Amino acid sequence: MSNWIERYIYAVGEKLPKKHREGIESELRVIIGTEINNKLKKKVNASEITDEELFELLVKLGSPAEVSERYYPNHKYLVGPELFELYRLLLVIGIISVCTVLTISSFVSVICSQGVYNVILIKLPIQLIAASLITMGSITLVFALIQYFSNEHGLNINAIKRKWHPKDLKEIPGFKRRLRRRETIIALCFTTLAIIIFNLFPGRIAIYAFAENKSATIVPIFNLTLLKEYMVYFNVFWFIQILIYGVHLKTKQWTTFSRFVTIIISLGTVGIILKMVSNPAILNVGLDHVYLPSSILPITNFVSMFIKGFLAIIMVSTTYGVVRHFYYMLKK
Repeated sequence: MSNWIERYIYAVGEKLPKKHREGIESELRVIIGTEINNKLKKKVNASEITDEELFELLVKLGSPAEVSERYYPNHKYLVGPELFELYRLLLVIGIISVCTVLTISSFVSVICSQGVYNVILIKLPIQLIAASLITMGSITLVFALIQYFSNEHGLNINAIKRKWHPKDLKEIPGFKRRLRRRETIIALCFTTLAIIIFNLFPGRIAIYAFAENKSATIVPIFNLTLLKEYMVYFNVFWFIQILIYGVHLKTKQWTTFSRFVTIIISLGTVGIILKMVSNPAILNVGLDHVYLPSSILPITNFVSMFIKGFLAIIMVSTTYGVVRHFYYMLKK
């Protein structure tokens, strides 16, 4: 009997803001405990109620979605209260990250431009505003979709027609299988941003060089033709990963299948990254004509070292994730 109660409380808690979850869960335990005691008083020589009586009680209280909405109504929100704190955090992180990258790119351009600053100062604010709006729109879209599909009846015709029953409650996942919703949403947002940037604006990942006559030259860091070939593979991996994130947000737990697919995606990503790093043609040949001040070396050397260092960090973190998933699969 207690297992059904814990399943119910856990399901309600998953739909509540983290900072208020513990208090509301305690309140629910008290409410359910009081109702059970009232039922026991009406029974003779009974120490506990039956599962059917408990199911009747839980149905009376309402489905987890209905109970959570009594505390935090979310059907009128684009982004509900349970997601808003994370939404606001990711907005700040996303906008700051994008603006920082653009600012650094502009700073490098200033170094390479031999002292032409006014064009950069005019264009940079416009670029920052445009990038911030794109980031804000992308993150808001992701959260709006999560909010909608997190609804118990979102596009689920069978669920609308069929009345909720406590037997629909899923088992509480073990600690190793349990997912942190916050981490999943963060990964989903950044994967979406990566898809948008590398598919729609790859040419914006560039060095902005200015001549003495104040004319601007945008030199993409990557060979866009070759990058497009690699993006075919990255897009496949990223879209599959987004599907896995969607499944995780729905099930709220790891499965052997989702771990296996994640391992395949990670290994495939590492393979593509290794292939990119080993191919010097991935960098735009135009970088050979952009020089650092007081240096006879083209900026290609600097960009190459930076990209290799960044990709090395990604590979190490990805390898760690693969080993961890293998460990949990074997342990199970």
